Amino acid sequence: LTVKQPWAFLIVKGLKDVENRSWFTNYEGLLLIHASKTFDWDALPFIQTNHRDAWQTIVQQFHLLGWTIPRREITPAIRMQLGVIVGRVNLEGCYHHSVPMTSRWAETGGCWHWKLCYAEQFKHPITATGHQGLWEYKS
Repeated sequence: LTVKQPWAFLIVKGLKDVENRSWFTNYEGLLLIHASKTFDWDALPFIQTNHRDAWQTIVQQFHLLGWTIPRREITPAIRMQLGVIVGRVNLEGCYHHSVPMTSRWAETGGCWHWKLCYAEQFKHPITATGHQGLWEYKS
């Protein structure tokens, strides 16, 4: 599954346990998390304000100490984490937004909550071309 950074990083660190999508899937099981070549700069103020623990982890991972938002600069630490498979998770299930979720990441209104567990960040990311939707990685 291709996800923009820094969301992909938060997923494989086990900090983000729900991925909100506009579409449903019957698939359950192992998902490789691919970080797209796009960094979601607009996510940073949201995470900094609403998820302080996740923000501190992002600052460390992407070497953003001393940054002021809205600075938008692709650092070497960010570049290494784009266009690669950064880890894996288990997709436990896909639930309509009307089903109550205990996750702080579950958005309301019109989306599907993909419940994720058993996250693992790869020590060495794998270069791969991402795709929309679910796709199969062939090494």
